[in-house]
Amino acid sequence: MPASKNDIDVRRHLAGLLSHEASVDEFIDWFQLAYREIDERAPADDYDLSVSLNNWLYQFADGYIDEAELRKGMEEDAEEFGVQWQPAVAVVGPSRLAS
Repeated sequence: MPASKNDIDVRRHLAGLLSHEASVDEFIDWFQLAYREIDERAPADDYDLSVSLNNWLYQFADGYIDEAELRKGMEEDAEEFGVQWQPAVAVVGPSRLAS
């Protein structure tokens, strides 16, 4: 079965969060609106990933976990559901002090 639009959007935004292209606040703002569109009749992976992300966000909002734990949990979800993302990598150029 082809991926649904909701599933593609959730995976794209999750990848953006995990690769630090979006902040947690930006993800939360987007997800709160998108989650309303998720339906129990959606494909299982679509629904299950969204429910899991929602649970992580509730724990974060209620202060049970911090941002590092939120990101770690979401990274585990990304791995479990096959979401492709790359961690941010610092690029270091030659030092001007070395000359």
